[in-house]
Amino acid sequence: GYIYDCTLSGNFGSASLSYLGGITALNIHSADGTRTYEGKTYTTGTVENCGTAKGRTISGNSDVGGIVGWNLDGGILKDNTSAANVTGRGDYVGGFAGRNRGLLQLKAAEAASDSKTVQSSQGQGIGGIVGINEASGAIRVTGTADANGELVVIGKGVTVTGRKNAGGIAGINQGTLGDSSGPALTSSAKLVRASKGMAGGVVGTTSGNLINVVNRSELVTADEGTAGGITAVNTTGKTVSSCKNYGPVRSSNGYAGGIVADNKGTVADCIVAGTGSGANVTRTEIYSRGVDSIGAICALNSGTVKNSVPGSAVVLRGSAAIYGGVVGTNTGTVTDTTMAQMPEINSTSGNVTVGGAVGQNEGTVNHVKTEGISFADFQNYRYLGGIVGTNG
Repeated sequence: GYIYDCTLSGNFGSASLSYLGGITALNIHSADGTRTYEGKTYTTGTVENCGTAKGRTISGNSDVGGIVGWNLDGGILKDNTSAANVTGRGDYVGGFAGRNRGLLQLKAAEAASDSKTVQSSQGQGIGGIVGINEASGAIRVTGTADANGELVVIGKGVTVTGRKNAGGIAGINQGTLGDSSGPALTSSAKLVRASKGMAGGVVGTTSGNLINVVNRSELVTADEGTAGGITAVNTTGKTVSSCKNYGPVRSSNGYAGGIVADNKGTVADCIVAGTGSGANVTRTEIYSRGVDSIGAICALNSGTVKNSVPGSAVVLRGSAAIYGGVVGTNTGTVTDTTMAQMPEINSTSGNVTVGGAVGQNEGTVNHVKTEGISFADFQNYRYLGGIVGTNG
């Protein structure tokens, strides 16, 4: 069927209900393909130009979305707006869809968007757009790129909180998000928080590829567990490429990384940097406690990190004993990297190990070059290496 130009203007739902959406619970594409209504041709399983009202709340248990609870294979969500808060108790809660196997086509958000909250008190897979973007799911954004070549997907008024796997755009991503040939998709959330870990500025965890996405969130944080500027965890065989992080990342009891906290796949052509210049610089701080390693790109790497570096105004802070300009502890490969900036290191631990690129290497570091990095007046260290702190 076809749902067009509809609005939910009140509060809706109950904490005991699952598979719940502000417009429809399930969106299903039918085998008969296209139909025509009042001269308009549409694809079956389309929800278009619908919305929810600001200041209202959509409540449910699991599989809860501002527009659709579960967008199934072939389903299309097109040019909808969801201004209501979305609240769940269980898994897969999203600002537009709890779960997505089809196409979410969105208009770019204004960076200073109205405030709203997407949250689940006990669940995993909580995202500003979608709780879980499944393997066949796609997210596309239309609009005019800003001066930075970015399309804002999540604006500054959005708060995303959950127990595990919380992300500015998607809590869990199993598909491909982003496009190397188009504008960068950007999350500028006010807050992304996971109480039990795996918080990511763009996605909480990914078992799909992330390409040309940007985090400008005010804060990405985990009360415990991992937190990453782009994603907390990148799984084996998957790639995070051409991504940028300009926002602070912290874990109060776990690993934190400017791009990925724990990388098992590939991170390529990524950068972490502060914003502004001169007296107006805002530093990007990566903070963690309760663990041994921290890095500007990744805290832990068992995969491959390639041509990914910190820019200016980056700070590594916390209780770790191992600090790396690119990777904290490497058991994989760090390669093809030229560093011109070294993060500021602020450690509460004495006798730290510091490496220009890698703090502690148990894998392979090759074709890595540092240019103009100085450790003048650097103190409070035990081992200090221009490329690697310790190698063993």
